[in-house]
Amino acid sequence: MRFNSMNIIKNSACLIIGLLFVGCAQLSPQQIDFKPSIATDNLVQGSGTAGLVVTDNRNDKIIGYRGGAYEETSTIVALRPLDKVIEALTIKVLQQSGIEISTAFPEMNININLDKLSYITEDVKASIKKTTALAAISIEVNKNNTTFTNGFSSSQYIETVGYPSEEKNEILLNDVFESVLQRMFSDPKLNQFLSE
Repeated sequence: MRFNSMNIIKNSACLIIGLLFVGCAQLSPQQIDFKPSIATDNLVQGSGTAGLVVTDNRNDKIIGYRGGAYEETSTIVALRPLDKVIEALTIKVLQQSGIEISTAFPEMNININLDKLSYITEDVKASIKKTTALAAISIEVNKNNTTFTNGFSSSQYIETVGYPSEEKNEILLNDVFESVLQRMFSDPKLNQFLSE
């Protein structure tokens, strides 16, 4: 009995030390592959030609930090430039809407700005962490000497035991990124302006 008790104590001690190590472990940097795919229902409609400029206005291209013992090195960044990701999706949406992208005297000019994309993890309880992702985007359209502007934001969060895995980070950030783009491309006011 004594032998079994000693084994249980040793195993328990090893388990506790292991959990402490995991809690303080160094998390590696992560590159998120943003692949937005938005629903085609209720997207904006229009006609004519448009010039398009997409700008990443964020001062820091680091989206956030995964955490761990050396948080400052466990950065989260995008795998591909996000202005190019947004541009590719915008061209696809506009072509489906009936608007052709052109650089030769377009009938309207569309400027899209990525204003914010953030990732923050906070302690909720002893071992529970809440991770929040937030995205903000704005659009300006110049057409017939008239300007339309609007901004959109979206936030989502998850709660996990310990720091979220790379897979959960990828899902969370892609979801919030898709959500803010969906809001912009299905905005009734933008649709009305483009249709006029």
